[in-house]
Amino acid sequence: MPPNNRELVDREREALLTEIRANVAFEHLIVAILAGAAASGAAFLIAKMAARLVAGASAAGALWAGLAGALVMASLFFVVGFGAGAAIITPLHKSLESAKRRQPWPYIAVAAGVAVLAFVAARLLPGFSAPGALAGLGVFVGLVVLGAVFARRMRPVWLAAAKAEEAEAVREAPFRIM
Repeated sequence: MPPNNRELVDREREALLTEIRANVAFEHLIVAILAGAAASGAAFLIAKMAARLVAGASAAGALWAGLAGALVMASLFFVVGFGAGAAIITPLHKSLESAKRRQPWPYIAVAAGVAVLAFVAARLLPGFSAPGALAGLGVFVGLVVLGAVFARRMRPVWLAAAKAEEAEAVREAPFRIM
């Protein structure tokens, strides 16, 4: 039996809401990635400058070396994060949203997994030096900031979606007089 108009409209409405929610989540993710990239670069800069100053380098030399490394660190963090957000996290969000699972930990776990894979890939690529402890510190700080910012920005979105679903369930509940 073919679906009636109401069922078709409900399916189209649900598909549209899924796309809107995925776009909103992606926008919040990009903001979190930018914040994580900035924190990653800042942590790398501070650690690099401290290491160079302890080793006896001049303050200007330590600053320039730290700035160059921080810029590379922040850029790589953003590029890898954006790629992972588009290729992995957006489809993950759609599947989690359809299952009504609205917690930040799956996203943070995926981000950590992507960071580990990026470190492994950096070790395997010819012409690249292996990432050191300072890069690891920068990525760790960036991931913490990314997770905190994403969770903080998504919490109101998830609460609004839950309230809308609750209101929809109440609206569609059969009315009975007892």
